[in-house]
Amino acid sequence: MNAMSRTIAISLAAATLFSCVAADSETTLIVPFADPQPISADLLGVDTANGRTTWQLHQGAFTGTWTDPQGSFPGTATLVEGADYASFTYAVSVPPDPEDPADGNFVIGGECSFSGSIEVCVVGQSVADGATTQTQTDTIQPFGLQIAATGAAAGSTPAATGGAQSGSTPSAAAPSSTHASSAARTSISALAALVGLSLASGLL
Repeated sequence: MNAMSRTIAISLAAATLFSCVAADSETTLIVPFADPQPISADLLGVDTANGRTTWQLHQGAFTGTWTDPQGSFPGTATLVEGADYASFTYAVSVPPDPEDPADGNFVIGGECSFSGSIEVCVVGQSVADGATTQTQTDTIQPFGLQIAATGAAAGSTPAATGGAQSGSTPSAAAPSSTHASSAARTSISALAALVGLSLASGLL
């Protein structure tokens, strides 16, 4: 095979990979501590050496089976996931409550290991008045996420790691500015309860 033929073959293979990903409207992922809900996933990169894929998650569209009229996933999250591992960082910024200036922004980050139907996660949270770290155990609950875009081909290095490296203690970074719905505080309270953090009683 000459050089031009090899180039054409490689180009066709890459185009096929991207068209296959784009053709799928949904992919099944494990999103730690999140109940099934409309979430959109952007593919950022694939680490073939470690068998992990990096996704950016944000609010999905309320179509098809997702008919909840309120935004249930304010903010953005970065998820790095493999067969037995996930790391994530979830940042939320919403308008503060005038009666509680500490309300509004928080970041949750951590690492999870999967074994059978169980996920064990070391979770770090940063809010206006401090930070906490906890270990949480939950039942794995994969669900379908809407694929919004493709960002990298298989074999490329993920654009973001989404959390601490394996074996290290996760730390929360500064929150990024994100969009939020009118139901953001309700959604944040529900997520905080899932990860065992008492935002509902302490901050909201």
